[in-house]
Amino acid sequence: MTKSKLILSNGMSFEGDSIGEDKDISGELVFTTGMVGYPQSFTDPSYHGQTLVFSFPLIGNYGLPHIDLMTDGSHLKNEGMESFKSWINGVVLSSPSSNFSHYNYKHKLDEWLKMNSISGICNVDTRELIHQIRDNSGLLGRIVKSGSTENSEFFNPHNKNLVKEVSTKSSMSFGSGSKKVCVIDFGVKGAIINKLVKLGCTVNVIPWNSTDIPKADAYLLSNGPGNPNLANESIPLIKNILELKKPTLGICLGHQLLALAIGANVERLQHGHRGYNHPVIDTFSKRGYITSQNHGYHVKEDTLSKDWQVSFRNVNDGSVEGIKHTHLPFEGVQFHPEASGGPNDCQWILEDFVERIS
Repeated sequence: MTKSKLILSNGMSFEGDSIGEDKDISGELVFTTGMVGYPQSFTDPSYHGQTLVFSFPLIGNYGLPHIDLMTDGSHLKNEGMESFKSWINGVVLSSPSSNFSHYNYKHKLDEWLKMNSISGICNVDTRELIHQIRDNSGLLGRIVKSGSTENSEFFNPHNKNLVKEVSTKSSMSFGSGSKKVCVIDFGVKGAIINKLVKLGCTVNVIPWNSTDIPKADAYLLSNGPGNPNLANESIPLIKNILELKKPTLGICLGHQLLALAIGANVERLQHGHRGYNHPVIDTFSKRGYITSQNHGYHVKEDTLSKDWQVSFRNVNDGSVEGIKHTHLPFEGVQFHPEASGGPNDCQWILEDFVERIS
């Protein structure tokens, strides 16, 4: 392995070994606490513009599938991937596995990263790095390969509208169920589409800034990357959807954009939530759930109108994890109920969403 360096925007640096593509990259440093699910994380559009740091020390031990999301018109075939490509800017990890064991996966970690032009650094003290990320909100980083210059600019994804780069450019349709769900694509995960199809839906996926609203029985505002305040071109579309008074569900970024559409505020979290083990409390039933999460923003509770209630709350920091209208079929959840790569505790949210369709 050749040497690489990770340079932080706070002046610190970490030395390690190169993995993946031999190129310099820059992005926001974020960490995930997930022990599994790294193929899903690599291909989740919500990570666009970010360099992903794994807190779990061993990554790659069950390999990676070939990116093959060709559709047969009913669903996305490869459920080990969330989209048609890898979206992360780079990857930082402690100990990559050079061997793997999985009956259906085909590639070693280093091989897969090179195939998808992803630069990385390994054999890094990720425990200390994660302390730096937690103590410095919005920390940026550059992975610099051996022999490269160390004086290039840091890329900050929060200054750019990333949604337009991950959203579909034209409408797509999946499934043939009797219930018709329109998904507004802010960076939708394949698992959301597959789950809706399995629940008996025909799913129509449309671009994030569509001006026309397709006729549907229900509407889903998908997950996606970046700063929701820079994706405000979608707000008129969301407002028009709410005027239809049909079941509407926002997931992650879609939840945040739903909040903006109803006049609430969305702000950066001091510590983002990323991983497959984040606890939330249902404020109505008082039940606790372990959830899959990937976000760095949250809805400000004191900016919600009286027609909206907090439906879920984060156990660790008390932040809003869900909102629900008092009498109309509108709700948003900050976590991922489809739970691809994570626990299945909250799949009932998507099931209830489909059941509400008349």
